[in-house]
Amino acid sequence: MPTRILHHISKALGVQREEGDEPKIEESDVHGVDIFHEKVDRWVNPVTLRTLEDVNVIKHELAQGNIVLLDMKAVEKMEKRSKEALLLLKRFCIESKGDMARVTDSKFLLTPSKVRIVKRKK
Repeated sequence: MPTRILHHISKALGVQREEGDEPKIEESDVHGVDIFHEKVDRWVNPVTLRTLEDVNVIKHELAQGNIVLLDMKAVEKMEKRSKEALLLLKRFCIESKGDMARVTDSKFLLTPSKVRIVKRKK
């Protein structure tokens, strides 16, 4: 049974093996490969903001069409830094026609263009 599973995984990754050879899968062969799920167009990525440089990581994720769940807990005591980061991200979301909403005191949801967040409470 485990041999069959390995055979299917090897086949999905495009790794061929000769009789008696063990398949060699390099890390670069599986980078970005999710063998348990279908290929996806977008991801929901959790990001913890620690420095202002992390704003660029978030902008990149949004530009790629991914949704970001932002955790501000690490900088919540640094009021100036957290306000500056939120202002930069809000401006980016507006310019890129994305959206942004507070989920909890320290978590925010940021979406790429053409994705809106319903912001009313039930």
